[in-house]
Amino acid sequence: MSELGRINTKFSNVGSDHLLFQYGFGFEYKGWDNAILIVDKLKEKYPDVMYVGIFNTSKYAKKFHDHYYDLLIEKIRQRNLQKHFTLLKGFRSEEVLLSYLSQSKVGLFPYWNHHEWRVYGGSGAVRLAMASGIPLVLGDVPFFEEFRGYIPICQHVDEYVDTISRIFEDKPYEESIKQNIAKFISERTWDKVARWYLECKPDKEFIAPVGNHEN
Repeated sequence: MSELGRINTKFSNVGSDHLLFQYGFGFEYKGWDNAILIVDKLKEKYPDVMYVGIFNTSKYAKKFHDHYYDLLIEKIRQRNLQKHFTLLKGFRSEEVLLSYLSQSKVGLFPYWNHHEWRVYGGSGAVRLAMASGIPLVLGDVPFFEEFRGYIPICQHVDEYVDTISRIFEDKPYEESIKQNIAKFISERTWDKVARWYLECKPDKEFIAPVGNHEN
């Protein structure tokens, strides 16, 4: 785990105890629109709620990224959320992302099953966020299936709002998510994963011998 992940006391530069942080490429399936809806509802209960998003761009999709970013900014203005939102466009290093995460209350990945971007496999973004030691909240997509039972997975905006509110207010619940994340990491060290590969047989389905935990 990163040294930043071991820091227990967080000093937020944005002056809020209710800071959400998200990062990823600027595509619709990442749930940037969901983040706007989530913050819009959370602000009714937490007037100081803040959201910081790192909207990564690629030279191969620059026209789309620029257009989508402008649409998001307009939606933020339409809902009068300017004082609650910071949406930064462009790449940031892992060190910078971990710095933001270490100051945040919740790491947010509100992905959804976009018909053109249904993604399978594993998530590197969530694994990096795990190193920060803060609670994470994820969308219900195949990409995050391996985290089910360890990290809260949500399907709709109200479920995100309820889960994040519980993290804000219920310290044992917050700590249980952190503990489950730590357990996920310890169950998947390099030596254990290597051993699983060696145990694989071409004619037999292999299921990793890891636990599953209810949040």
